[in-house]
Amino acid sequence: MRKCVICGEEKELEMFRKRQIWFSHTCKLCYTTRYRSGKPNKGRFEKNCIPWIKGKKGVKKRETPRYIKKGRPVKNIPALRIKWAMEVKKRDGLKCQHCGSQNNLHAHHIVKWKLDEKLRFDLDNGITLCCPCHARTERLIELSQGQNNLKRIKNGYNYKSI
Repeated sequence: MRKCVICGEEKELEMFRKRQIWFSHTCKLCYTTRYRSGKPNKGRFEKNCIPWIKGKKGVKKRETPRYIKKGRPVKNIPALRIKWAMEVKKRDGLKCQHCGSQNNLHAHHIVKWKLDEKLRFDLDNGITLCCPCHARTERLIELSQGQNNLKRIKNGYNYKSI
C-alpha cells in the first residue's frame, strides 16, 4: 500500500506508475488527469500518411566535383596515378628494390611530384618500395634538404608540422 501525493488516497502498488525499478509517488489516475491532454498519441508517422518531404525537390546535387576549379582543364589524375604506380610495380617485378619484400608495396617518385610536372608519370622516375623503406627514404630526403620540422613522438616521427 502507498499513499498518492496528489489525491492523498491509499492504493495498491499496482495502481502506481512503474519508474525503472521503483514506483512513482503519484497514482496512474492522478497522473493522467494532471499531465495528459486526452488526445491520442499518433506518433511521428501514421499509417497511410505521406511524409512532408515526399514529392518535394531537394537540394540540387553539384554537377562538378569541388576539386575541379573553374577555367582549368579537367584531368583524370587519380586514374593516371594508379596506372603509373601499377606499371612501376610490374616493371620492378612486384618486389621492393631496397629490401626485396613483396608485401605492402608503394610506387615512389624519385623526383618529387610537386617539383617537375613532366616527370610525374614517367616510368624512369618511379621505384617500387615497401612501406618501411618508403618512409625511410622520404625521411632521408627531408633530412638532406633540411626540412627537419617534424614533431618527435614515442615510437618514431609524426608527419605533422610543429
